[in-house]
Amino acid sequence: MTTHIYFLDISDIPPEDTAELLHLQPIIPHDMLAQGLSVQTPSVQIPPTRTSPLQAAMSRLSPARQEKILRHRFPQDRLLSLGAGLLLDQGLQAWGLCEREAALEYRHNGKPYLRDYPDRYFNLSHSGNMVMAAFSCREVGCDIEQIRPARMDVAARFFTEEERMDLSRECLTEEERNRRFARYWTIKESVLKVTGEGMRLPLNSFCVHLASTPHIVWRKQASIGQLQEIPASQKGAQQETQQTVPSPVSSHFTFQEFSFPEYQAAVCLRGGKEESDEIFCSFQKLQDVVR
Repeated sequence: MTTHIYFLDISDIPPEDTAELLHLQPIIPHDMLAQGLSVQTPSVQIPPTRTSPLQAAMSRLSPARQEKILRHRFPQDRLLSLGAGLLLDQGLQAWGLCEREAALEYRHNGKPYLRDYPDRYFNLSHSGNMVMAAFSCREVGCDIEQIRPARMDVAARFFTEEERMDLSRECLTEEERNRRFARYWTIKESVLKVTGEGMRLPLNSFCVHLASTPHIVWRKQASIGQLQEIPASQKGAQQETQQTVPSPVSSHFTFQEFSFPEYQAAVCLRGGKEESDEIFCSFQKLQDVVR
């Protein structure tokens, strides 16, 4: 089973083109107009004869995605949202679909899914100047984070005691600690996203073991609705009990990590690793995608 992972770097867009995003308006592609499709958005415009590369790229996407892009106030955020839409379109094309025609709906927890293809899964993430997308026939979650100084105050609140002790080792250089913090965070986020539970599943309800093949260990009685975040005043006194048996909230997970000079990313697939598993990875520049 093949999982497709796409990375998109938006930093190569010139400042003058980025500023142009402030003036973009939603565009209905001509082929959608020809089909007589109704779009519930009063600001939609037919594209002019000449369009910029960013305008042309946006016209490939659905009116709903275009409106989502333009809801962002700042050009950088619009660029990231545009990049996410383009990666979503690219990934769906591998399944013979396209973003502007795919019917997206949302589960009770807010996680989007393909209404007509419930056995196809995708997930999106972005940070800094990077966008990430994952596509699989297994439930998938992904997260990418720009490497920043390790936030030990955040670790004290959201990480398990074992994870905090690992980050506090004196033998770690600052660079190693920052990278390690990002590894913990992206793996944890990918688990939350594959389950669709978000912060309803506390980050300290499972412990990440960083190894050549990362895995997680659930704390005892870890299940949604049962776990409460441990107050800071109790963290030092409370002993954290772990078990190797998977929590009732999920089956086993399979992880894949990606390291870049300034970024760290992780993909989480529901289920154990299978012999037929393959991962296809692509790295692109936004300027190449919008040409």
